[in-house]
Amino acid sequence: KDKTVLVGPAGAGKNNLLNIIGGMTMNCKVDKSGKLGGQADPDVAPIGHKGSETFFPNYWQDPLSGNRFYDCPGFTD
Repeated sequence: KDKTVLVGPAGAGKNNLLNIIGGMTMNCKVDKSGKLGGQADPDVAPIGHKGSETFFPNYWQDPLSGNRFYDCPGFTD
């Protein structure tokens, strides 16, 4: 089975990408400051809007293919 590791700076959208790969519905909105934000329903990977949510590497496994997608903390976390 394939393994994919998501790495990048904090806030780059790694959890958003993992939620999209996981087939979650993304709800996007603009906050009071004009910044675009999103929330998955339900979460495969929680999205941190006011700080990091990923402190330790974790993974989501595709139930059909068995492939694993690993989410890692941001470079500055």
